Amino acid sequence: MTIPDALEALGIHRSPVTWFCDAVEIGKGRVLALGFCGKGGGVAFIACYRPDEPITSEFLRVLVVRDVLWDKDGCDDARWCLNLKCPFNKVEPKHFKRYGVRSLEDVKKLHVFLEDAAAKLNLECKGSVAVCYSKPPLRLRRLKA
Repeated sequence: MTIPDALEALGIHRSPVTWFCDAVEIGKGRVLALGFCGKGGGVAFIACYRPDEPITSEFLRVLVVRDVLWDKDGCDDARWCLNLKCPFNKVEPKHFKRYGVRSLEDVKKLHVFLEDAAAKLNLECKGSVAVCYSKPPLRLRRLKA
């Protein structure tokens, strides 16, 4: 019996995460990779890194998070999920402080940005793979006050 078969026998399901690397330029040489979840049907994860620097823990997230495990009671990654439309979402803003997120209101703003980016890029789940752009197709710009 394979591990996926054993998980299924226990009622645990796997859904792939497709990473879109270098999808959004956010300034100062940094880019965002967007992790699109096959279960929730939206961008659930992000990783911020500098593509020209050595591999960091942020970039390693792209290599490690390839799927989510879920059952009838929820998802193992619900606290780190940014897809507010997913029925399993239980996001905790404290996990996103490094991105400037301090409150649930900030999470909602980030979710709107990620939905807009996903729509502009026509993102969809393509399996447990990484799709890499040669140049970021989107650029985040600060609004002037």
